[in-house]
Amino acid sequence: MKLAPQITKFYVLYLLMAGILLSSCDFTQKEIISDSNIRTIELEPETPDVPTLELNATREELSQYDCDLNWILFDYNSDLLSNTAKLELEKVALIIDQNSNFKARIRAFTDSKGRREYNEKLSARRANQAKQYLISEGISVRNISIDSYADSKPIALNTEDDTGRRYNRRIELFVLDNLNNTVCRSHPPEIPKSLKVEVQ
Repeated sequence: MKLAPQITKFYVLYLLMAGILLSSCDFTQKEIISDSNIRTIELEPETPDVPTLELNATREELSQYDCDLNWILFDYNSDLLSNTAKLELEKVALIIDQNSNFKARIRAFTDSKGRREYNEKLSARRANQAKQYLISEGISVRNISIDSYADSKPIALNTEDDTGRRYNRRIELFVLDNLNNTVCRSHPPEIPKSLKVEVQ
């Protein structure tokens, strides 16, 4: 029996498409039946070995990796949270949401410009902005503690320009367990060696 030209084209196209789809996938072969006349093979797709991050874990388990937290930096004389800052706080909220015995600790700082009294208030405002954002993300106020240090603990030189002092306008984030042990802490940006100072 002779196939119509349209059916023949369709059949050839179908075979080509099936071959492309099969060649683009990773399969393992599993032989089902084997004798002198019949050999049937079942194709099983291979699942990639992707590591998963389990947040609902003990402090010891969490200490084997960091929580991917980073410092929050501020513009001069500002307590406004950038979108990047909010993303860091959302990470903290996610960790605490999945581990009900964990708590957040927020430590806020300023650079050395301005009077000490003003910088104390500014660092407190920065800490409270972060605290309020965590509360808006569903974290209980009981699970958040804050400290404000003004300019008393510089991490970099308070240079005349902003190259060093910008690192001191920061919030450091910590996740604590129910015994106040540090589960993880935020990482600083890469500070040039010539600008680093010893933490007091």
